[in-house]
Amino acid sequence: MELGNFKSAIHDFKACLKLEPSNNEAKNLLKQADSKYYFANKESDPPQIRISYPAIDYNNFTNVYVNQITLVIEGQIVDKSTIKSIVINDQEKEFDKEAVNPEFRFVLKTEHLKKVEMTVTDIYNNVSTKTIKVGHIVSETRVIVSLQGIILSNDGSGKPLINKQIFLTNQKGEEFYEGRTDSKGYFIFENLPVDKDYLIEMEESDPQMRQTGFILADKSGKEVMKSSPSANSKKSFSFELLQADVATMSLMSIDDAPLMVNISGRLMGMTTTQVPLPGISLQLVKGNNEIVTRKTDENGYFMFTNLKPGENYTFRIDAEEAKTINANKVLILDYKGQVLKVISKNNVGLFEYKLLDIEKSQLSSITEPDPWSNITFAIKAKKELSIIENIYYESGSFAVPKASEPIIDKAVEALKANPKLTLQVESHTDAVAGDEFNLDLSQKRAASVVDYIQSKGIDKKRLIAKGMGETALTNHCANGVDCSDAEHRQNRRTVFKLVTN
Repeated sequence: MELGNFKSAIHDFKACLKLEPSNNEAKNLLKQADSKYYFANKESDPPQIRISYPAIDYNNFTNVYVNQITLVIEGQIVDKSTIKSIVINDQEKEFDKEAVNPEFRFVLKTEHLKKVEMTVTDIYNNVSTKTIKVGHIVSETRVIVSLQGIILSNDGSGKPLINKQIFLTNQKGEEFYEGRTDSKGYFIFENLPVDKDYLIEMEESDPQMRQTGFILADKSGKEVMKSSPSANSKKSFSFELLQADVATMSLMSIDDAPLMVNISGRLMGMTTTQVPLPGISLQLVKGNNEIVTRKTDENGYFMFTNLKPGENYTFRIDAEEAKTINANKVLILDYKGQVLKVISKNNVGLFEYKLLDIEKSQLSSITEPDPWSNITFAIKAKKELSIIENIYYESGSFAVPKASEPIIDKAVEALKANPKLTLQVESHTDAVAGDEFNLDLSQKRAASVVDYIQSKGIDKKRLIAKGMGETALTNHCANGVDCSDAEHRQNRRTVFKLVTN
């Protein structure tokens, strides 16, 4: 302390007091060292709050989904001195107070969360505050699915995980859906966006279970994957559910129908170089020996659609077709151009290969149901059907954007195929501009869509244009309410209301 090394002196006095807690001389010297260290290092620069997660937009908003249960805030505090406290929304948070420039990770409940106000104070009472506004949005995916299965013990007994709370989370550990297994270990999560990666997280206090882990099975009891220790808790297990994984898709269904996938890629012949194989009749042999054949296009690309994700598949080029290929080996490439497999002719002259699960994942994509594709059936069942589309106009413009014409063309085809249908086009805006302006603009936009449809040969008597302005907002973003652009965007929509007469 006499040499001015107050930090080391503090360390030594604390060590002394651990050995002799009643040593009053050491207590007094520790107070002196603390005081001298304080004044020797006092500075007036406020701490810097650096947020690394979540993403924050230019209006200082971050967005959470309306079904999201928790939000993770991650980052670092940078300061010349030690940090004394971190307070978020008036609640003091725990962190490593001994660390220099401490990193932080806090988990917040999203219910009623409108802002995240973080206040950081260092030991010299320099204060910084950062406020993040929170928007609440719904997923924009068109495919909403159910995820269902059974969780079983992996100790050989097949014992179900009964009446246990489980969460659907993302890689950050943010909880999106909460569920519970039933008396048979069965669970179901409904109304999920399909275009997300998830983890099923669960806690298990039984030490034996922590050693053996768990099995995730589909509804029929077929094993899909095994659990791994959770990165977010030492007592938790997780199953990683990737949207591109065929195994994951086997657990998903749309209105009780299994989620279907496409398998696509490219065929190349391998000689001295790689050359595309156009016009080849590629056979996909299913597990029940049913054969589906598709010809490769001029660049060797192929696609098989509406396949069940859990089945086994084999690629085959028969002996007669193989004779036309001027190569001894055929390459199967994924859509990124990466070689998945090199196939040689077998002893009967066939190019044949059974796809592994990992290769199916790399070649697979989700078949996104198009609401326009089954209009005839849907309208018979319901008499009325509304399809919501996002048509993005230039600001203040009512001209039909070129990029939106394929969407409107689907409405044209539906009307041509179903002569008894009438169509009401409803155009909606957000509440950013004035009420009258938005109402007038939306009417002009709806009329432009109707004019476009009429120009394609549809009788105008079957068409109605209705501008809704901001009269039917889907969320709280009314006049004067501070909302993120993503929240406002969910009000900018066009509704195609089809009615049968």
